[in-house]
Amino acid sequence: MKSANIIIQFYIIVAAIFPASASSRDGDAPMNDLRRSKKSKRSKKCPTKKLNETMKSVGAHMGFDIGGTGPFTPGYIVVFDDIGVYHENGYYFGAQAGTCTSTPKDLYCTFTFYHEEHGSISFQGLFHSMTITGGTGCFEGARGSLIGSFSTDEADTYYHKIHAKF
Repeated sequence: MKSANIIIQFYIIVAAIFPASASSRDGDAPMNDLRRSKKSKRSKKCPTKKLNETMKSVGAHMGFDIGGTGPFTPGYIVVFDDIGVYHENGYYFGAQAGTCTSTPKDLYCTFTFYHEEHGSISFQGLFHSMTITGGTGCFEGARGSLIGSFSTDEADTYYHKIHAKF
C-alpha cells in the first residue's frame, strides 16, 4: 500500500511540475501546439533524409527516488522537459522531453526530440541502446537507433549518437 501511495504522489508531483505535458485539448501548451501543427506528409522543405551524427543535450532534469535507495538505483525516475538539443557542429536542433527509469544495469527511457520547423522524432529503450519508435513532419517513417552516453566533463550534459533514415 505504501508503494502505491508513493507512485500516486509521484504522478501528482510530475503533473504539477510539467503541466504542458498533461493531455490537453485546448492547445494552450506550446509543445502540444507544436505536435499538432505538423503536416502528416514529408514537406519539400525537409533538409535531409537521414541523421548520422552525435547530438548534445544540455539542461536540468528532476529525479524521483521511488525506492528510497539513492540516485540512479533501481526504481529511480528522471523527468526532463525543454532540454536543449544541439547538432555536433553546435547549431541548435530543438528541445527534448521524456522520462528514464533506472534498472539494475541501465536506464530505460522514452523521450522525444522536437524541432520547431521539421517535426519530432521519438526514441525508446535502454539509454545506451535505444530504438526510434516514430516521427512526425520531416521525420515521418523514421527508423534507426540512438546510443546515449553521459558527459564526464559537463554537468547535465548527455550525448546521443543517432543513426536514422526517414
